[in-house]
Amino acid sequence: MQYKLNEKASLGIGATVKRERFIISENKVTAELNDTLSFISLKYKATPVFTALMHLGYYTNSQLEFSDSLGKFDRANHFAGAIQLSYHF
Repeated sequence: MQYKLNEKASLGIGATVKRERFIISENKVTAELNDTLSFISLKYKATPVFTALMHLGYYTNSQLEFSDSLGKFDRANHFAGAIQLSYHF
């Protein structure tokens, strides 16, 4: 969801469940990474050509599971963030 705060700024909130599977050895051993991500974003259009976009997220319920006898591991909850600056001419 995104909320317009004023003519230059908007605030977004959301959540997603991510699942990634990848091969980690020649024996076709796979690993699967599962995460739940909740996030907020702030978009600020300073001028018609310059925009700043900031994201802050929190990963929960993270697990790493292997297809062989290595098993399943719980991962610690953690924060993540990103800043994107755009200039269009």
